[in-house]
Amino acid sequence: MTTLTGETLARATDKLQRIIDTGRQQAEAALAKIRDEAPADAIVPTSSITYGYRESEGREGGALHMGFRADGGDPDYHPIHDFALGQVCDKAGLPRKWMETLHREGDWGQQLIAHDLNVIYSHRPRSKHLVRSVGGEVRGFLSDRYLRLDTPQLVEAFASAAGKYGLVPIEATAMPTKFVLKAALAQVIEPFPGEPIVFGMSIHNSDFGDGAFELRMFAMRVWCTNLAVGEDGLRRVHLGSRLSGDIAVSQRTYELDNKALASATTDVVSGMFEPERVRARVGAIAAAASTKVDIKGVLDAARKSGTMNIGEAKSVTDIYNAGGIELLPPGDNAWRLSNAISYFAQSVQPERKLDLEILAGKVAGLHLES
Repeated sequence: MTTLTGETLARATDKLQRIIDTGRQQAEAALAKIRDEAPADAIVPTSSITYGYRESEGREGGALHMGFRADGGDPDYHPIHDFALGQVCDKAGLPRKWMETLHREGDWGQQLIAHDLNVIYSHRPRSKHLVRSVGGEVRGFLSDRYLRLDTPQLVEAFASAAGKYGLVPIEATAMPTKFVLKAALAQVIEPFPGEPIVFGMSIHNSDFGDGAFELRMFAMRVWCTNLAVGEDGLRRVHLGSRLSGDIAVSQRTYELDNKALASATTDVVSGMFEPERVRARVGAIAAAASTKVDIKGVLDAARKSGTMNIGEAKSVTDIYNAGGIELLPPGDNAWRLSNAISYFAQSVQPERKLDLEILAGKVAGLHLES
């Protein structure tokens, strides 16, 4: 591993500084959004939930609504986010493809969804669910054993620990059902001549069941911001003890769970940037840059695992074959393929981007043994 010098260092540092400037603004906006959109929780018996197609405030026309009141009174009706509707259909045993097709049909399709859900749930055993809403919109329909994690608290623990190692935000996205923040070392290094990269860590969480809490390291190629996501430093699925019907009763457990996970987050960030682990990642990238790769074999395996489809695999192949030095590193090797995958990942929806960046990390050999 070497540090860059001269004109190459100046160019790479300037590019990284522009990335950092943008990332800082994104992080501020994303953090404000997750603080403003703290979920409102209710434990609701399935037997008290109804579904209907109703006029929705702030929207043109009607929308599918969930009606419930945790205290058993007359129901209040709330619009349902598409992700939560998918969870409702999963628990009812209805295929999401069926739901998506009917949803696109407009009024009559959504009325049929509501009718079928009401009939199916009326014949299901009595159970309770955690319903999580933001601004009156249902975004999560979850088990009453769902472990609630406080995203702002965990992000602040991550940011505090990352700051001690000189990591700064480079990207942040607050989606309706998940949050991602990436922070990188403000130091450019060179695993092999002419290839400036930076290392960093990302934090991922969903308050609505759209993925586990994860901390992962990554390597980013400075010239094109291709990002390969490496090993999973900490992963916590949202599964805990059964929640009381009164959310307030569970508050103490909620606070203790989050305090413990915030402490673990600090420890993981510290461990990820120990010198020997950094050297191991630099070695992995250098090895990937000298390892000939079976492109078809890698992409076929990704298709079989469901990580990408046929069209995506073709796009990655085209990028690999045509990408110049500003897009991809030179050669015919695993590091180039990793970058072709992560470059393509920049063009997909945020919900899909992480899966492809993790695949890029695997191809680059960044999923190290702990």
